[in-house]
Amino acid sequence: MVYDEAIGQLYSCNIFSMRRIDTVLRLPMVMLPNRFQQIRRINFSTALKDSVRVAKASEADRAGMERLVATSRYHRYPEPEIMWITMCEILACLKNLQDLQIAIAFYSSEPGHLGEFAETVHVNTLLGVLDPLKLAKAKRYEVKITSVVSDELRRQLGPTPFELREHEIEGSRERCLNYM
Repeated sequence: MVYDEAIGQLYSCNIFSMRRIDTVLRLPMVMLPNRFQQIRRINFSTALKDSVRVAKASEADRAGMERLVATSRYHRYPEPEIMWITMCEILACLKNLQDLQIAIAFYSSEPGHLGEFAETVHVNTLLGVLDPLKLAKAKRYEVKITSVVSDELRRQLGPTPFELREHEIEGSRERCLNYM
C-alpha cells in the first residue's frame, strides 16, 4: 500500500539529473510508460565537440545506437552527436514536464587545445545543436551554452520554447573532464 501511494511522488517530485545522452535514451526503455510521463523535472548537462554536425539518425543508426545504449558500461566526452536528435525527441515525449534545464559545454577541436573548452563555436554548429531542442516543451525551460549567444544566432534560431543563456564555467581553460 505504501509503495502504491509513494511511487507517483518519486517520479513527479524528484529532479532527474543526467550528464549523458545515453542516460536520457535509456529512460523509456527502463521505465513504464505511465511512470515516464510522470517526470516533471530534468537537469541535463553534457559536452559536445565545437565541430559537431548533428543529423537525424537512420534506422540502421538507430538500431546500432540502441545496442550501444543497452550495452554501454563506460563513457567519454565529447558525446556522439548521432544520438542528439533522438535524445531531443525523447525529451519532447515528456508531456508533463514542468522544469527542463540543459547545460552544454563545447570542447575545442583545434590542435593544441584538444580537451579544453572552445572559446568560440560556429553559428551553424550552435544552430544544429539548439534547433532540435525546440521539440521539447516545459513551463520553465532554460538552455545554457559555453559559447557567445550572439544576436545573429538568436535571429537565425528564431522563436524557441526555451530561454537561451551564455554559461560561463569557472576555470573554462581547464580540461572539460574536470567539469563533467
